[in-house]
Amino acid sequence: MLFTSIEFLFLFFPIVLIGYFLLPFKWGLKNLWLLLASLLLYGVRSMNILVLTGSPRKNGNSNTLAESFIKGAEAANHSVVRIDTASKNVLECRVCNTCYSKGKACSFNDDFSDIASEVERAEVIVFATPLYWFHVSAKLKLVIDKFYSFCVAGKDISNKKAILL
Repeated sequence: MLFTSIEFLFLFFPIVLIGYFLLPFKWGLKNLWLLLASLLLYGVRSMNILVLTGSPRKNGNSNTLAESFIKGAEAANHSVVRIDTASKNVLECRVCNTCYSKGKACSFNDDFSDIASEVERAEVIVFATPLYWFHVSAKLKLVIDKFYSFCVAGKDISNKKAILL
């Protein structure tokens, strides 16, 4: 349930507001009501999570963080897909503006089209990367640069949550 969904705006949010204002202020009932509503909104439903790792080191710190995150997310019944960008063949974005014109995210033949379909499906995108010279790894940067294809095609990905590990 997204904050802009019909269910949230016309069902969940009004019920929470009405319940909040009808409860007496004593004994912390209002706080308990909000806590239960938050647990229902964030804890009960399963989310699609995409983890993009950028480290070329299989047993490095970034991959260890990503694995720990994935274990916790799966334990909470979230659906997780992990993509190691270091092992993918992603070319640089050439700003040709032909994105999605040939039935795939990028007109050039690389692995970004597979990644793009997972990005579209995900509700949360996790970036797990080491920092090299104050920036993400080069392979992950190539993937992030190709997010431009969503803008060219008019695909809205602004409702996705992002986490940086």
